[in-house]
Amino acid sequence: MNIFVLHRGDEVPCAKRIHSLNQYGNVIWCSDQEAPKPGFESLCSFKSFPKITSWDVAFSKLADNPEDSWFIENDVRWGKNALSRLFELGDREEELISCEYSLQCDDPDWYWWQHYAHHFSHPAKSFNPVCRLRESLIHKVLDFRSRHSSFVFHELLFASLADSCFDLKTTKLAGKSFRWRPEVKAREMLYSSKLYHPVKKS
Repeated sequence: MNIFVLHRGDEVPCAKRIHSLNQYGNVIWCSDQEAPKPGFESLCSFKSFPKITSWDVAFSKLADNPEDSWFIENDVRWGKNALSRLFELGDREEELISCEYSLQCDDPDWYWWQHYAHHFSHPAKSFNPVCRLRESLIHKVLDFRSRHSSFVFHELLFASLADSCFDLKTTKLAGKSFRWRPEVKAREMLYSSKLYHPVKKS
């Protein structure tokens, strides 16, 4: 199974973290400094977001060989035993494993609906700093890009195309420490076996 580690700019891979991940799959380091194939952009793009990100690079690489894959943004950290517990979930049947899955009707005020919901019969969203997509869902994402000549924001795209989702929030892996903001401080990660996001320094 692939494990895509996604980062911005000139960040350097942490050898210790990559070594930890190598136990569970084929680690592929993706930077937004790489050039994806033409038309592989906009998985994060809208106004303040860059047009090309490491997400786009990852899917450009997957286009030639789609298969079950994990995606982990580089500002995700993990406590003791968290990785083994996370990757044990990889065999689940759901097309998407992610966080905070919800339908549009459950969270109607989310900002991104107004821009992209019209593409989907059942718009949904998920929080994807750590997520696993089955090969079938990756094919759907690539097919969407082929039909529309671009992606749309992945937090809406993945969940809206998935037939089923397993929400990491239902586990002990992703608690209040797994969030959009503010940054997670080192003291929050002591003596824990959870996932943490966003961790910018440590």
